[in-house]
Amino acid sequence: MKILYDPQIFTIQKFGGISRYFVELIEGMVKKGEDVTLPLHSTCNSYLKNSKCIQEYLHKRIFNGKHKDSSIRSIQYELKRKIEDKLKNYGIPDSNQRVYINALKNGTYDLVHPTYYDPYFYRYIGKLPYVLTVYDMINEKFPDYFANDSTILKKKYLAERASIIIAISESTKNDIVDILGIPEERIQVIHLASSLKKYEDKITLKLPQKYLLYTGLRNYYKNFKLFVEAVTPLLIEMKMHLVCTGIKFTKSEMSYLEDFHISDRIINICASDSELAMLYTNAAAFVFPSVYEGFGIPILEAFNCGCPAIVSNINCFKEVASDAAEYFDPFDKVSMYNAIAKVIECPDHRQKLISRGYKRGALFSWKKVVEETEKVYKSVL
Repeated sequence: MKILYDPQIFTIQKFGGISRYFVELIEGMVKKGEDVTLPLHSTCNSYLKNSKCIQEYLHKRIFNGKHKDSSIRSIQYELKRKIEDKLKNYGIPDSNQRVYINALKNGTYDLVHPTYYDPYFYRYIGKLPYVLTVYDMINEKFPDYFANDSTILKKKYLAERASIIIAISESTKNDIVDILGIPEERIQVIHLASSLKKYEDKITLKLPQKYLLYTGLRNYYKNFKLFVEAVTPLLIEMKMHLVCTGIKFTKSEMSYLEDFHISDRIINICASDSELAMLYTNAAAFVFPSVYEGFGIPILEAFNCGCPAIVSNINCFKEVASDAAEYFDPFDKVSMYNAIAKVIECPDHRQKLISRGYKRGALFSWKKVVEETEKVYKSVL
């Protein structure tokens, strides 16, 4: 099959679950011998940069981009992106879109798989089938939080016209059906995976003796503020730390932490993949307090690294973790506190979760994602 992937997520993300998913998917398709094309002018995406498989394959064939990974070049890239984003408001495609449109006009492909929801490519694909992956319905669930965001309209436009939709969980599939009215038979569920493994090398980060781990963004639906309220007594009583990966805390976030007198117990780390594995492997537990998600890759990351997971009792987390995690009500800080305390204070229960986590995590693999996606591709030809 000749598969054309579009570059939009690699324009948007330096790090992130969606770009990681597509790097794993493209790597898998290349290894299976599929004819893959990813037209790209420029990107600062870390996963693409670190993928030897994609680098070797695409650079030999069609890869036109140069990874701009130094701090100066990253700044230049972000400035370029801001300018191009403004120009897109006037209907002028950005440099990656132009390269992709050119590939559509001049190449021959069996199908198209866009990496996000901008429909800029649609008028150029003619009768080509396209597969759309829908990751969640967060924008639709929390429209007030995403005011003036065009994602809702763009997603609906592409979803209604897609040959088939891949949903990353049954929970997301149900939301697509309920909110967009897409028939169930046009949606195929393919669970994601994680390639992180237990860290067994020398510890290079200066870590506290005992800490809880929180990873990723701290947006409204991530429920970080209530989590801080719930965990503060534990941090103080048990002399623990909270390690948070991701972007630096804002001034308002730091002020919030200082109000609880725990700013000295919070460590913020922008972690590489190996450092992330190190953090999971050595944490007392991983906590995922979101009120909504489309899947939950960090749960699998924790499982694979031998870290007990303490998570919200939302549908998609139950779908991913089954009986291998400790659950709490994400709207109830007492429930959150009790769940965390139970895991921390009971070594036998903690070990039971770790054992179950290893078994549960082994059921998810990128190999399976690639194989199931290939079947979806063939179904639309």
